[in-house]
Amino acid sequence: MAQEKLVAVWNSEKCVQCGLCVGVCPVGAMRLTEKGIEIDVNKCTGCGICVKGCPVGALKLQKVIIEAKNGGAHEE
Repeated sequence: MAQEKLVAVWNSEKCVQCGLCVGVCPVGAMRLTEKGIEIDVNKCTGCGICVKGCPVGALKLQKVIIEAKNGGAHEE
């Protein structure tokens, strides 16, 4: 069953990969990888702290549909 959830969404074109969002996330839903920021939509609570902490505006909160089977998400 699918579930709608508000989560942080990353914009790779704006991101400078400074990692500030990773450091401020209170639930550890983000990590910096070689490819950029990865957000675990199952952990993300949609609090917006990372969005406010990003100095270049590379994150936004958006509703996504989370598929219960595999935990994957797609934008609505």
